[in-house]
Amino acid sequence: MNYQTDLPGRLKSSSSESLPGKLAAALTGQIGLMVIGILTTMILARVLGPTGKGLFTLCLTAASSIVIIAHGSLAAGSAYYGGRHPETRPGLVGNGLAMSFLWGGALTAVCGLLLQGNWIQRFAALDPRLWWMAVFAIIPLLLIEYAGGMVIGFDAIRSFSLTLLTRELLLLVGLLILIKLQAASAYTSVAVWVVATVLGSIMMLSHALRRLEAPPRIEPEVFKKISLISIQGHAANLFGTLKLRFDPLMLAWFLAPADVGYYSIATAMVAGLWYLPSAISQVLLPLVSGRGDVEGNRLTPVIVRIGFAGVVLGAIGLALLGKILIIWLPGANYLPALPALLVLIPGAVIYSLAKMLSGDLMGRGKPMYGMIISTAAFFANIVAGVLLIPRFGIIGAAAASSVTHAFTGLMFLYYFLHESGMPASQVLIPQWGDLQLILRKESLPR
Repeated sequence: MNYQTDLPGRLKSSSSESLPGKLAAALTGQIGLMVIGILTTMILARVLGPTGKGLFTLCLTAASSIVIIAHGSLAAGSAYYGGRHPETRPGLVGNGLAMSFLWGGALTAVCGLLLQGNWIQRFAALDPRLWWMAVFAIIPLLLIEYAGGMVIGFDAIRSFSLTLLTRELLLLVGLLILIKLQAASAYTSVAVWVVATVLGSIMMLSHALRRLEAPPRIEPEVFKKISLISIQGHAANLFGTLKLRFDPLMLAWFLAPADVGYYSIATAMVAGLWYLPSAISQVLLPLVSGRGDVEGNRLTPVIVRIGFAGVVLGAIGLALLGKILIIWLPGANYLPALPALLVLIPGAVIYSLAKMLSGDLMGRGKPMYGMIISTAAFFANIVAGVLLIPRFGIIGAAAASSVTHAFTGLMFLYYFLHESGMPASQVLIPQWGDLQLILRKESLPR
């Protein structure tokens, strides 16, 4: 691979795509995920009903949460380290492959033992067979995580997006087949999700392997080096993601599965505001790690201004059309989700800053900021949820999430401004040149 390490103005990547091309690939993938996700959610909501949809959400949340707790953020560390030190990539891929099966196998065994305990009876409405199916997804979920980190480290944004898109498309097609066979249920839907996850993991791994010039190998020294960064990034990723996923578990503890179903619709709709910021984060991490902090100071504000303006416009549209969208998509019986949706929107807008700027800060090798912010936000969200959910139901959960989302976004902005030395206005307020950049489809200014 031809890595341009001697030219600071050149991106250290074998990818021939232009920066606008990378943004377009990431955004196209995210938009595709949003469209397929909406269709999938609509189908599940209509076919399974609030209770079945709630059970499906709980299973996916449980499996994903286990992986989030256990993966150690080696993927993010590998993406950063592979960008700065390309010679370590065979070791990074080999280490990730070994961790997926060895660590994933151990987690699967431990979870299987835990399912024998009496605590599972607390979730009386959830058949243990659903828990078992969720456990079988742990290894492929880890493989997607680790291999995906390296694919991003290779700056192969198109391949990364295509793989995630294919996985969600497989789930959608599988659900349609179940409906055709009149076999759709919470059990069969979770089973299709597991199969789609396995196939997606194989595809992601193949993209990482075919970009290596040397065979993957296990390198303990490389593992030690990335662990220093990964430990900090893991705390940030762990608490940040668990904050998004913990609400359904708290709701299931205090309320009925149908309430989880209502809330899952609200959170799924508001998550549509984060597809563009997520695409931007995918591009910023390898861009900043490859080009360096000076280039990040120059390029990140332009991209973030565009992204934040898009999120604000999307939020306005979602607030105005939320009721109509609920009626059209999952159905009028999900209208109890509307108040929670409206409460979630303001925090979601500000949280988009965290989504975007986390890629920049990770690319600078500064994961400690995310660790501090996400840890504080996670525990604050739990305390607020415990206080508000029993009294206000899903609206209380939405209020707790919205406030802590806003806190997270503002703190990421603060630390980025601290690192770059820029005023907030340069990151938040759109400029005429930004619009020209989009209309003329030019490369970002040098």
